[in-house]
Amino acid sequence: MKIFYSLIFLVFLAVLILFTGSFFYFAEVVHEKSQFNIRSGGKTIGQIFIDRYSTEENIVIKSKKVSFEKEYLPVSTIKYVISKKYADTYEIENAISLSGRSDTVKIKQDENNFQFVNKLASKFAFYSDSTSVDNVLPYNRYECSTWLPFLNKYHFALGGQQTFKAVVLDNALLPPYQTEISFLNIGAEYLSIENRKIRTEKIVFTQADIDGKITIWYVPKLHKIYKVFYDKEDIALDYFKSNEPDELLGETVSEQHFPTANTSIQDIVFFSGNKKINGSFSRP
Repeated sequence: MKIFYSLIFLVFLAVLILFTGSFFYFAEVVHEKSQFNIRSGGKTIGQIFIDRYSTEENIVIKSKKVSFEKEYLPVSTIKYVISKKYADTYEIENAISLSGRSDTVKIKQDENNFQFVNKLASKFAFYSDSTSVDNVLPYNRYECSTWLPFLNKYHFALGGQQTFKAVVLDNALLPPYQTEISFLNIGAEYLSIENRKIRTEKIVFTQADIDGKITIWYVPKLHKIYKVFYDKEDIALDYFKSNEPDELLGETVSEQHFPTANTSIQDIVFFSGNKKINGSFSRP
């Protein structure tokens, strides 16, 4: 009888260890973190921190771009949420700060609606459509975190050039426009990262309406970009190891709500002596 109870206890203990260990394993594989130095003209001008992780219902990508050349390169944060269950359901917000001015653009799509709102200094624009666009995700040429969903869609076994439709995420008061972006895997290449060799897929990336190509070194199993080179701009993103991305990412964006479809927006100018203040007023 003692042997029987001992076996039950050992089985229970083994299950408990496996159950507890699964949480640590899950946390390890779900969070894919990347950090990059932004290099141009032989010097580092900024850094990018990316965290990609899974929840029960969504894939979440958070990124933050910090600048060492504040007058030229904006500070940018992104939060990108994509539904696992509904392929064309997502929400993305991009906040940019440059020279004391803050701009925020947000796009949201579900199976019934497409919405866009942009707050640009004292103005904002809003667009809503009762129809959603199939197989189209938001993208920004200069925010590599927005490339990850497309790289995840790329069929590496098939190879060749594969083209995807994208909604351009741009900080402008005009609604986002559609374009096509293409990825071409030109073969494997090993990179030296932290004193070890990492096998990456070297991918050439182009946008239909913009000249110049971008080369990406990507590891599909890890959902990680390890290097980026902008051919036309002569800008490189180089991966580096850091223990600080969680603190630097923090809450990437402030809460930005969509106005209702019947919101009216009016520009207002206040005069005080020889001074003028511009603003905008919205009301339902």
